[in-house]
Amino acid sequence: MAARRPSHVLQAMTAASSIPCKPLRYLSKNPFTSSTAESEKKITPFRLDLAELGRKVQASEERRHTAFDLSRNIQIALKKSQVSMETEGGEEEEEKLEKELDCLVETYLKSSPAKDEGNGEEDAKDKKGSNRKPREANLSFRTEEFVRHKAFRHFLLQDGNGGKLLPPSALPLVTDEEYLAGACIGLSQDLAQYAVGRATVRDVKSVRVARDLVQDIMDQLLLFDFRNGPLRRKYDGTKYALKTLETILYELSVTGATLDDEEEKETKEDGPDTKRAKVESDAADAAMEVDKMEISDERIPTSELSSLRERMERRDEMREALIKRCRDGQKAAKQAIFALHRNDDTRASKLLKQCHQCITNDLLPMVEEEPGLRYGCFANVLEEYVEGKMFYAWLHGLEGEEEGNGMNEDEKKGEDNPKKGNRLRHRP
Repeated sequence: MAARRPSHVLQAMTAASSIPCKPLRYLSKNPFTSSTAESEKKITPFRLDLAELGRKVQASEERRHTAFDLSRNIQIALKKSQVSMETEGGEEEEEKLEKELDCLVETYLKSSPAKDEGNGEEDAKDKKGSNRKPREANLSFRTEEFVRHKAFRHFLLQDGNGGKLLPPSALPLVTDEEYLAGACIGLSQDLAQYAVGRATVRDVKSVRVARDLVQDIMDQLLLFDFRNGPLRRKYDGTKYALKTLETILYELSVTGATLDDEEEKETKEDGPDTKRAKVESDAADAAMEVDKMEISDERIPTSELSSLRERMERRDEMREALIKRCRDGQKAAKQAIFALHRNDDTRASKLLKQCHQCITNDLLPMVEEEPGLRYGCFANVLEEYVEGKMFYAWLHGLEGEEEGNGMNEDEKKGEDNPKKGNRLRHRP
């Protein structure tokens, strides 16, 4: 004879037989008091359709593959131009390859919408149009290589402008980060390799010009407050490049090759040496320091780099402000989810509305101005907010979600609605 089961076990088995039940969106607002006919009138059929989202993801993948193809074309054109510049080929062929490369990169950079970058208080000449939207695939890396190549060509100019840094105004379609990584940090690496080649023919003058330019670049980079990121890691390479150039100059001096020897050689080739007036040593040193400062200002576009640094500092301040505001929005969305678990619908609706206002009024303007800030804490806030909204809609249906955005008089007073019932009991 089977033993009789306790009453609490029978109750548990009876409750388990009714699981799972229908989700709340198929029920009325008050399933205990509403009739079946009234419930059917209030029910709105809902079907989750992700077809549009799938089309967006597919379009994004197609753009990514197209970007990789364009990146390969830019790389091929860039290598051809570099080989033509390093070999003793015809100038016409070199100019032809350079124009093809410029046309290819400019077509890509102009294809994306550009926006003015800089503070509104700056003059129009200090502003530079730049696309702040993150580039597809590895095109940002290819753009840095292009800027690096253009800066090295500018350094090698033989029309009296050689030995100088390419100004940011010469590349109006690249970002500030791409300019610093290519025209400053990347150029320093190229100049270190260039100095090794010139040292083999004991060209002290060219090595010293490269060393002076890298020293000026290093002095400018020291004024930047780089946060942890790609630029901060690449910045260390400039120090090593400067050390390499200093070592090469030292080894040349040890072997007897000096700049004075080259000047004396050039003077003998030009004609007899002219007499020089003797000056006091202190006056000569002071004049030399003044000349160094003037020459440094000629080599480096100081004013443009100062404007660039101010823009980057402003974006860093914006990033810090975004992080602080994201904490408030994420906290409100998380507390709204906890409130829904406690059946505190009034507080949940209020917190979700607070999170929505934080995203719309505080966070979105900063993200629209600097699209790179979208990834990270801002994306986490959106994920938490969407989770809260979907949980609210799942509990109360689409009608409940719409009504939850605007509180009635009872909710404003903080009073409980006796007709709500315990909706969490109807979750599957």
